[in-house]
Amino acid sequence: MMRRIAFLLLLVLAAFGCTKDRYFDSAGLQFGDDATMKSSSPKVKIAVISDIHFLDPSLMPENYVTNPDFQQDMSMDRKLIELSDPIFREVISRLTPEKPDILMILGDMACQGELLSHETVAARLQELENTGIRVFVIPGNNDILNPDAVSYKTIPESPAENISSDMFTQLYGNFGYNEAISRDPASLSYVCQPFSGLWIMGIDACKYTDNGDGTFAVDGAIADGTMDWISERMAEARAAGITVLTMMHFAIVEHYVGQAVLEGERNYIENHASRAQALADEGLRLIFTGHLHGNDITDVPVSGRMLTAIETGSLVTPPIPYRIMYLDDNFIKIETGNITGVDAEIPGGMDFMAYADSTIRSHFNTLCYSALRYRFGVPKDLATQMAPFFTSGFMAHFAGDEKMPPAEREAINVLAETAPPSLMPYLLNMWTDLPPYSDNKIHIKLK
Repeated sequence: MMRRIAFLLLLVLAAFGCTKDRYFDSAGLQFGDDATMKSSSPKVKIAVISDIHFLDPSLMPENYVTNPDFQQDMSMDRKLIELSDPIFREVISRLTPEKPDILMILGDMACQGELLSHETVAARLQELENTGIRVFVIPGNNDILNPDAVSYKTIPESPAENISSDMFTQLYGNFGYNEAISRDPASLSYVCQPFSGLWIMGIDACKYTDNGDGTFAVDGAIADGTMDWISERMAEARAAGITVLTMMHFAIVEHYVGQAVLEGERNYIENHASRAQALADEGLRLIFTGHLHGNDITDVPVSGRMLTAIETGSLVTPPIPYRIMYLDDNFIKIETGNITGVDAEIPGGMDFMAYADSTIRSHFNTLCYSALRYRFGVPKDLATQMAPFFTSGFMAHFAGDEKMPPAEREAINVLAETAPPSLMPYLLNMWTDLPPYSDNKIHIKLK
């Protein structure tokens, strides 16, 4: 049976693994290709980045390779915090000549919400705005009242000052809040109108008010009051024929079958299925999310409507993506770029991409082993054997447009003979792209 599943999976991936532009309507059905869409002329150019996780250099250890606290904290994390500064510099250097009209940032600006990190991020974004690029931000779970904010300049690490929600809107006031045409009284959600007929709606679903000593909320929730505010704004948009692009830090849909079980419900907003339905019922077509660090696009039909969740990966997690999009009245064209090099000294003189891949693969392997061993109860030797396969699945999902190599398929078939049958579907699902079957380059019809 497992061999048959794997073979069918390979056929599906082969059918949809092409990187050619494809065009989908609101029902997820292909309606054109490159040739049929050449006449369309984009009106608004939009860039998207997410999960910067910037750690100010003043908070970095003198030598992160040998610093025990830093290495311990990073060992079970999927981030290249040690290179967050040069990576952030590099993406800004990419976006400046791109000259998008709009840059949307989907939260987790600072590594662990440090004031110094936020101040540097805000200053660099202001420099970007000064070139004519309009920046809009929304907080992530790491940004506000984070009890884990630390400095690695000392051994042991020492607490660093974090920020409140009021400080967030002050620091990032020029990036959405000061020009908002509507602010939600129940959260840091807002609406801006950068151009006639276009709204940017930022939804704050963070639970930072739950944070305290020893407590750090990593999941999200859209409060009932915020949902009422969203409903009112969407009614206004529908009446005026306004296109609404919505951004939120947290996931609202699964990006592969069983993701919420494998990775945990805490990665989503509370009651995410019902909230997705409610947003679709209000006429929301697109929502841009981060948090999970995957680079994936998933269509979810709810209540006879199609909600497309466009997830953008993290700037500190390979393959370090950013999105460039072109918005017209009828479609949005999405392309993906990747940071493949930075102006920084890499440990051991390694190539940047080789270092990034090997480091995150090692961290993922530790995470996967721990989850298999202690969460799912897999015996030690078998967990050691299985962890690299789940690591490869995560890395493929983070890159998007997943295509399972034949050798991986054969190895999984062998693994299935001894692995717990309950876990194998998740491993296969990680390699299975959901509709619209393209994550990095696609046109999506809006109407």
